[in-house]
Amino acid sequence: MDLLEQVAESTSLSGLSRFLGQAPWDRQAVGQQWLKDFRTQMQPMVQVEHMRQQMMRLKRRGRPKQPFVTGYLIGDDSTMHKPKGKKMEGLGHHHSTTADRRLPGHSMVEGLYVFLGQRWPLVPQLYRQQAVCEQENVP
Repeated sequence: MDLLEQVAESTSLSGLSRFLGQAPWDRQAVGQQWLKDFRTQMQPMVQVEHMRQQMMRLKRRGRPKQPFVTGYLIGDDSTMHKPKGKKMEGLGHHHSTTADRRLPGHSMVEGLYVFLGQRWPLVPQLYRQQAVCEQENVP
């Protein structure tokens, strides 16, 4: 279901923005819960895949190879241009491949884990340049 439909305020983009900006939720706790759910969901699937590999393994002399399941981590960083942003937290100058130059804005780093046909988003991270971190006094 769409997140915008779950907001208690009227379903508008500004209502969603207020929810994400003001609601007492912890981004790290949400990310940890996502990871826990992912592991809970995937563990039985991995066990089934291991058993399938063991049954398909050719009988040979010596120690059999351990079965393994391959996952893929896909990463992407996107620059979100903020032409009017002056006092926004984490604002820096980042290279935009679309504009082919450095622009003021945010650089969001996102990841997607693909495993046994399942896709699992990782917690997005805001990339901050060292100068911006020092200016804002954040690690």
